[in-house]
Amino acid sequence: MSIPMALLMLAFPVVWLYAEFRLGRAARICLGIASIISIAFVISEIARIPAAYESAMHRSSLELAGQLMASGETVRVQQAIAAYNGEATTGSTFSAASDMWRVLTDGPSH
Repeated sequence: MSIPMALLMLAFPVVWLYAEFRLGRAARICLGIASIISIAFVISEIARIPAAYESAMHRSSLELAGQLMASGETVRVQQAIAAYNGEATTGSTFSAASDMWRVLTDGPSH
């Protein structure tokens, strides 16, 4: 979601609050419903942020692994995959992808 769209969605509750004190019953009802819908939409978009970061981390790690394989650094890629598999057993694929990225860029920690 873009910033202007988020601001537009967050404007509904502000306008609804204004309507509660200054406008008639029909406006309050319509703006209240619009406010609830917009807040639900914003919350659903916020809930998608971690999944988007995790997807980007996996994509970047795999692209870098491919580049390293092409340049002949297969040992580092094997170490990164081992680090990923070791961390993924805990159930956190985001931290596993983060460990894989760290090994691919910095080498294994000793």
